[in-house]
Amino acid sequence: VPARGDGVYSEAATVLTTSAVSPMTISLFGAYIETKAIITVEGGSIRWRITGNPTAQLGHIAYVGDTIILDSEYDIHNFLAVLNAGTSGATIFHSIWGR
Repeated sequence: VPARGDGVYSEAATVLTTSAVSPMTISLFGAYIETKAIITVEGGSIRWRITGNPTAQLGHIAYVGDTIILDSEYDIHNFLAVLNAGTSGATIFHSIWGR
């Protein structure tokens, strides 16, 4: 949970492709650097990785309603998501905050 005074940013990103996309960018909110993120998956399943490009058949699977927690600037910066095989579309809603 974000601490009082931390910068918080929330956004929905649509995943419509089997090419890796990153819905998040690292930025500054005053003196805060984003180090935590909560991501929920809506509308369809995805595959995701922080160590390279996921494909429709390779990567961690996240289903509708799943929550992904990222707890470092590295993880946030390297998070990539694609549609899971057989999925026509998904939305990733994420909230990011820092220290």
